[in-house]
Amino acid sequence: MDDFFKTLENLLHRIESYHDNYTESHEKNVGKLMFHFGKTLGYSENEASQLSLLGNLHDIGKIAIPSSILEKCGKLNDFERYVIERHPQIGCHLIETIKHPFTAIAKKVILNHHEAFDGSGYPNGIKGNKIPIEARICRICDVYDAMRSLRPYRDEKLSHEKVLEEMTEKKGDLISTFDPELIRAFEQISDGIKYWYD
Repeated sequence: MDDFFKTLENLLHRIESYHDNYTESHEKNVGKLMFHFGKTLGYSENEASQLSLLGNLHDIGKIAIPSSILEKCGKLNDFERYVIERHPQIGCHLIETIKHPFTAIAKKVILNHHEAFDGSGYPNGIKGNKIPIEARICRICDVYDAMRSLRPYRDEKLSHEKVLEEMTEKKGDLISTFDPELIRAFEQISDGIKYWYD
């Protein structure tokens, strides 16, 4: 990993120090998950390391979201939801100021990690293989970590088994939002990560 990536990680750490603790730990967790998942999918060490950095960067746009919204205990109102759903575009604008070949894929993941395989995501409602595979990987890891972590609106962490059940329940709301091949692969390797949160 060259000096560019080290500089980027240092910048990210400084930015996150101004915001909520969850965002910082969440990005690190997603980066770790993406590295592990990438390796099991056959990515090389270098490719998996790049996935990890993409995970660390995916929510960088939240720097512009007020803490009062990020840390709200109750349900978001329509305006608050609009504001928080702007963070992919904000993050994309932030990262595109850095001139480096890696910036192109970073922009794609930052912009598209909330897009859903069935087209129900945001910000652009794209679906299927039109979503970059790195963003599809990020979505799975992002959702898993969010559900396994303490949040202002939830008093307890969900168990590994409960999270997997909700993510893969065929009649549930989440299963159709994931790449079907990737979510099956994630389910198969997930026992290796369950103890990271306990």
